[in-house]
Amino acid sequence: MWQIGSLLAQPALKVSARRALTTMISSRPKLLIPDIKGDAQVVYEMGKLYPHHNLYFVTSECWELRALQAVLLSDVARLFVASYSTKLRGGFLRFQAQYLRRIRIPQWKDVSPLLRDRLSNAAEALDIKACNEATLDLYQMTGKERAALGGNCI
Repeated sequence: MWQIGSLLAQPALKVSARRALTTMISSRPKLLIPDIKGDAQVVYEMGKLYPHHNLYFVTSECWELRALQAVLLSDVARLFVASYSTKLRGGFLRFQAQYLRRIRIPQWKDVSPLLRDRLSNAAEALDIKACNEATLDLYQMTGKERAALGGNCI
């Protein structure tokens, strides 16, 4: 399993290093995730914007970002975050980097080409049901395990 991580700007960086980091981040495709939401809002950004306050981003050298977007849009990812995050008023969760990093996913090389396509297509269509179904298959959850999730997935 691989852990999701994101590059986070560090306050100790010098101004010149910060500019280089800003350029590197803004020119790279990434997934953008707002800090506080009821459900995961994961947006694919093709490399034109720099994420600012209360907006986290995920990049990957291994995973195709659209497929990763499907996983992060799924109820399974929400369950990962909910198990660590405190629930705020109105049932909102904090999708902070510290919680996103705890989501465990298989290595990309271990994901079948068919499942890769299903994940990517579900994310591009923003079809949450398809994201859930493909993600449950990714985690190889049995019918019993799916039922234990209380119908939250699918």
